[in-house]
Amino acid sequence: MKQPKNFEHISIAKLFDSFATGSLASYANTCGLFLCQNGSAEISVNNQIVNISRGDIFIYVPSAYVYVIRRSDDLQGITYKTSTDFILSLPEASINIKLLLMLSERPYFHVTEEQQRRMETLMSIIDTRQALLDEPTDKREVLPLLQKEINTLGEALIQEVCYCYATTQTSGLGEHSKKERIVHAFILSLMEHFKQEREVAYYARLQCLHPRYFSSVIKEHTGRTAQQWIISISMNSIKQTLLYSGKSVKEIAMEYNFPTQSFFGKYFKQYAGTSPHAFRKKIFEDKQ
Repeated sequence: MKQPKNFEHISIAKLFDSFATGSLASYANTCGLFLCQNGSAEISVNNQIVNISRGDIFIYVPSAYVYVIRRSDDLQGITYKTSTDFILSLPEASINIKLLLMLSERPYFHVTEEQQRRMETLMSIIDTRQALLDEPTDKREVLPLLQKEINTLGEALIQEVCYCYATTQTSGLGEHSKKERIVHAFILSLMEHFKQEREVAYYARLQCLHPRYFSSVIKEHTGRTAQQWIISISMNSIKQTLLYSGKSVKEIAMEYNFPTQSFFGKYFKQYAGTSPHAFRKKIFEDKQ
C-alpha cells in the first residue's frame, strides 16, 4: 500500500501538460517550484509576464493563474510541489511574512550554481527517502519516523529556497514580531480560504482577535486593510477565472461561494465597475 506523500517530484512533461501552452491552470491547495536547468520559457502569472531561463526558479503560489506563452524545445528542469496544508503546518518562524509578500508580487528569481547544487542535493535525498515509503516492510513502526525525516528534509528545502530568494532582495527581512506573525498567518489563511470566506471577522476569528485590531495590524504592516487584501485577492482571481476558465458566470458564482448569481454580479460590479458579462465581453473585444 502506497503511503501518502507531502512532496511530489513532477517530470517536466507532466508539468507542462498541467500548464499547457495556450491553456490556463490554477490549483487552490498547491505550492510548488520549478528549477530551470536548461532552455527557456515565457509564462504569464496573474497577467504578469515571467521569463525563465537556466538557473531561474519559478514559485507557484496557491490559486495563481498560470498561462504558458511559449517554451523552448530544450527546456529541462526539476519541479516539486507540496500542499498548502503542509506549508501551514510549519512553525511560524519558518517563513518570513515580508518574504511571503514579496513572493506573491515577484514569484521568480535567479540562483547561483552553488545554490542550485544545494537544492538539487536536497531534492535527491527527498526522492530517495520517499521511495522507501513504497517499499514493502514488516516494520510498520518505522514509517512515521521515515515520514518525519522526509518532512524535515522538505522544510529544509523550503528554507533553502526562502534563503536564496532573500539574498536576491534589496530590503532586509529581519526577525518578525508578534504583529508580523499575525500578518503572516492572515496571508496564508487568505490564500487558502478566499474562495469561500470574504469577511474580515472570519480571518480575525482564526487568530482569536477582534476584527478592528486585526485589520489595523494588517494595515500597519502591509499598507492595506484586511478587507482591501481580501477584495484584491478575490477580484484578481475572479477576473482571471472569467477570462480564461471558460466557465459560465453562474458556475463562477458557485465556485466562489456566492449565494446567488445576482449577488455575485453586484459584488463584482461594486469593485470592477461593470458586470461580469460586460467585463468578459470587453476584454475579448479588445483582444480582437
